[in-house]
Amino acid sequence: MKMSELMAIGTHSVKRVSAIARGRTASARRLFIAAPIALALAACGGGDGNGGGSSAQTSAAPFAYVADYTNGVISAFRVNATTGAMTAVSGSPFASGAHTYSVAVNPAGTLVFAANLQANTVSVFKINASTGALTPVSGSPFASPNNPQAVTVNPAGTLAFVTNTSSGTLSVFKIDPSTGALTAATGSPYTVGTYPDYLALNAAGTLVFATNEQSNNVSVLSINSSTGELTPVTGSPFAAGSIPSGVAVNPAGTFAYVANFGSSTVSVFSIDANTGALTEITGSPFATGSGPATVTINPAGTLAFVPNQNDGTVSVFSIDANTGALTAVSGSPFTSGDLPTAIAVNASGTLAYVANIGDNNVSVFSINSTTGALTPISGSPFTTDTDPVSIALTQF
Repeated sequence: MKMSELMAIGTHSVKRVSAIARGRTASARRLFIAAPIALALAACGGGDGNGGGSSAQTSAAPFAYVADYTNGVISAFRVNATTGAMTAVSGSPFASGAHTYSVAVNPAGTLVFAANLQANTVSVFKINASTGALTPVSGSPFASPNNPQAVTVNPAGTLAFVTNTSSGTLSVFKIDPSTGALTAATGSPYTVGTYPDYLALNAAGTLVFATNEQSNNVSVLSINSSTGELTPVTGSPFAAGSIPSGVAVNPAGTFAYVANFGSSTVSVFSIDANTGALTEITGSPFATGSGPATVTINPAGTLAFVPNQNDGTVSVFSIDANTGALTAVSGSPFTSGDLPTAIAVNASGTLAYVANIGDNNVSVFSINSTTGALTPISGSPFTTDTDPVSIALTQF
């Protein structure tokens, strides 16, 4: 890929940065929006509905779904629940839309959602519980203008949330419980910050968090679970580090974690239980490797995983349950592939899946339950389509 390869998107362009530039230059991202007047960094693809972390699913078999940006497809894999190994599903990859940027799975493990940045759509697929194959639901893809970038689903599986990077907005869709079809919620889209990127929800489904890369802050909005309407909490948006990218919330809903790509740190905030307001904790921000893209919390809330794009590594931190503070585990950071960008952890907290854009593959690691250390599994990494930017898992 050439530095000069541009794909027009309205009044903006998405510039594809070469693997060398993306991996070696602190200011380079694997994908970014170039504004006509000034170069503006935007975001990586979103995670799987929890800021790049895994959410509980109930499909009949474990599957992994990977958004592959360049060809606008989703790579589907059957996962060996014991070893973690990945095997391509028959028919994979599945067409989604122009420049698929993010993928998410609903809590029931029956639907896959994909944000297609250049197509200005969100695709929704039914998962074949036996084979893992994807079939578009009736009406898919659904319009989501202004460069939809990240997508996530609430814990109840009734609402889908999408960041629209070029308009600085957040769209909310109601999910039809029978068909999976999307309908825009009343009042959608909602204004957030400049170039909104990743999304995360708290476990209660009452708050949504969106990082705004150009305004260096985090928007927090309360969610009306019945209507999907959003209301900014008092004080929102809240200042973060330079180029805030990924965001995750711990299972208890007490702390929010933000990966700051530009400053190579993770900011940690306590979440006010009554108002949803954020307060940065003592000791924050915490140093990572170079160019942290996202952050994922394990289901137990004891470990944080951060892929460092420029280093080709994954930082792993233990989390203080009382303060939210991060401490690097022994051996961290761990070598991954070229340009690691997104991590998903299985529901058991035993395996970590890392999407490596530069190598077109997924690295799979076993997680030491005592130390948090990562060890590559046999057969890792596993080949995907071109430019894997996001990964989501069903339950195992």
